[in-house]
Amino acid sequence: MGQALNAIARLLTDGICDALTLNWTGLRYKHTAAVRATLIEKHSPA
Repeated sequence: MGQALNAIARLLTDGICDALTLNWTGLRYKHTAAVRATLIEKHSPA
């Protein structure tokens, strides 16, 4: 779980924050939608 949260935090901040330093309470729908779209694109079925 920690690796997944670190990957999401890095994705959101261009590598600046990790899971412990990201302000998770500052995320809004547009942020989570962008993460979801990126993860779907990167991990789409073949």
